[in-house]
Amino acid sequence: MQAVSLYDELTLRTSDDGRVTVHCDHPGLPDAEDNLVVHAAHAARAAWGVRRGVRVDLVKGIPVGGGLGGGSSDAAVTLLALADLWGVEAQGAELEAMAAGLGSDVAFFLSGGTALCEGRGERVSPLACGGTFHYVLVLPDYGVSTERVYGAPRSGLTEQTRADNNIRSALDRGDTALLARSLRNDLQGPALTLCPDLAHLHERVTGLAGSCGLAGVLLSGSGSTLLAVERATVGPAGGSYA
Repeated sequence: MQAVSLYDELTLRTSDDGRVTVHCDHPGLPDAEDNLVVHAAHAARAAWGVRRGVRVDLVKGIPVGGGLGGGSSDAAVTLLALADLWGVEAQGAELEAMAAGLGSDVAFFLSGGTALCEGRGERVSPLACGGTFHYVLVLPDYGVSTERVYGAPRSGLTEQTRADNNIRSALDRGDTALLARSLRNDLQGPALTLCPDLAHLHERVTGLAGSCGLAGVLLSGSGSTLLAVERATVGPAGGSYA
């Protein structure tokens, strides 16, 4: 998993009414009680014995429903922010256990960066990254059902392949070409089958990639975002853009 430069903004304020509320500028997000930020706040209150409430104002910068981990990153930041806001000295293992209980990708976003995530995603091992990689994200105006994608027949999710080792080597060496050749997503096949429009978009982006200096067109998560790796590194060092 790789953190990129997209981000949401969360503002947290304590309240004395004991309620947890989320106010978001995006109308397409789930009801407050189903939001991962709410679950994270309730988990933190229960674990740390805090009775105070919290109001969270959320401004979305990460596209919703694109398979980019926006909800998971918001939940992770909520745990970190509440520990600071409430003066709790939470240990890393405690935060990781709470994050794992919230969702598969939440633990990664406690630290971000570049990491190998195993199990359900809750076992996070940082990886060396020897260069700056730039990615282009292509987000259509429709989503793909995560539940349906994960429920579709597929194989190989737990296999260790040569491509996996090549990805680690590419990251370590800063080798853009090797990274692009080695990318793989076992959810891509089911997602493209379930959504013909997404399959058509993948075909179009793949066809245009070479002339645009891109390679390794791949589905992000369960979709619907497609990503591609820039073959030539340009722009300021130390960042990435979409």
